[in-house]
Amino acid sequence: MDRTDSFHLHGAFLNGVRGREIDLAAGAGNDHRVRQKLPSEIGSGMIELASPARGIAYCRYTCKSAFEEYRSRVAPFSEHFTVTVHLNRGNGEVGIEGLSRPITLRYLDSYIIGPSLTGTQVVRPGLDADEAVFFVDRELIESCLSETLSASSETLAKCLTAPGGEPLLIPGRAGAAMELAVRQMLSCGVSGSLARLYLEAKILEIVALRLSQPGSPQSSSRRFLLLRRDRELLEEARFLLLQRYADPPTISGLAREIGMNTTKLKAGFKELYGTTIFGFVQALRLQAALQLIRDGDCTVTEAATAVGYHSLSAFTTAFSSEYGFSPRYAKHHGNRRE
Repeated sequence: MDRTDSFHLHGAFLNGVRGREIDLAAGAGNDHRVRQKLPSEIGSGMIELASPARGIAYCRYTCKSAFEEYRSRVAPFSEHFTVTVHLNRGNGEVGIEGLSRPITLRYLDSYIIGPSLTGTQVVRPGLDADEAVFFVDRELIESCLSETLSASSETLAKCLTAPGGEPLLIPGRAGAAMELAVRQMLSCGVSGSLARLYLEAKILEIVALRLSQPGSPQSSSRRFLLLRRDRELLEEARFLLLQRYADPPTISGLAREIGMNTTKLKAGFKELYGTTIFGFVQALRLQAALQLIRDGDCTVTEAATAVGYHSLSAFTTAFSSEYGFSPRYAKHHGNRRE
């Protein structure tokens, strides 16, 4: 495989005085996605690497049943910005080069990390690791930033360095739209060339959603007016919708349940999670339907009914618009492996 057409990733795992290393490479063509199990002495897990197009890639890193505490470090060979999403519901801990204190990771915490920086994550027995890491070429990110900032290298250099000369590290959360995009990407129902196009689009969507969050370089001019209590109530609303997406409450009913007026609920939900309440519920329904169809547990009609659609034509239209392929295609092709 030509090195220039490949994305190379290096993983290092230190368990006490014992160390193991893994090198993965994914490139264009049929080998754009590779997977390798973790060393057996570390625990049960794997690293999956995909590079659907030049300059972008993602890594899924999981570890369950760690035998003892160990430290993991996964980094690209080339200069890429990193966007991480912590998918495990237990807390984690990661130390970033140049920062004096480690960072505690909670479920759906997300960080933008500047190029040429890596973090060392601590994994302890009983606390599983599950991270989605997205890599985007530095030039691509800088070209996005230059649309709203001066294109001079001096301005970009300041933007890419946190106050005090520390490396770029922008904390945040995976909002509803970003969380759904990650889930959709990780459950990609197509293969071959279509899979590469789908993964490329999803990675760019996830990175764009993260860059557009309050506190990110491109959104520093936005004013975020939600108070801490507002955020807590909106998170409660999101949780209720996650549990009841097949038969969700009305917006007025949801507002009464959480104790917030409908105007603030609609505006706050869109501001905090990057999507409307309707869009969030629809995406949840379609994601659940895709999983049911891919697993082969039910027909397309049964899947539509299970997630709350009363019209098969409405479901088919929404599904095809969301994923770019029909439910019937997902039913017949979704279980194929590359």
